[in-house]
Order: sequence, then C-alpha cells, then structure tokens
Amino acid sequence: MLILLVDCSNETNLTTDEEVANLVNNYLEALETKDITSMLKYVDDIRFPDKVEQKEQYSNIDEDITDT
Repeated sequence: MLILLVDCSNETNLTTDEEVANLVNNYLEALETKDITSMLKYVDDIRFPDKVEQKEQYSNIDEDITDT
C-alpha cells in the first residue's frame, strides 16, 4: 500500500501576497521600535551594497517615526 501525504501540516499555507504583507509589517514594526538588526533582516536595500554602511545610515533614521 502506498500512501502519499500532501499538505498534511498544521501550519497554515500563506499566499505570496500574505507573505509579502507579513514582511512589510515586520519591517515597519522594526522601524517603529528602532530595531535596526531586524530592519536589516527584512529589507534588501540596493542603495547600500555594504551592510555596515546600511546599518550606519539606518542608525540615523529620524527618531520621530511613531506610526507607520
């Protein structure tokens, strides 16, 4: 007997749109809380080929961001 188990997981399958929305929300939460490490994790900022420079620039983000 051959049994194939497909999609037998308790984990919810997310659509691409939902995955993108989650990433954006995670980034914006990190921005509000000034969590630079998470911001770097969630964004691929092509303005900064060097992550060290990107981290420096993100450290200088305006402190008045409170609602995204």
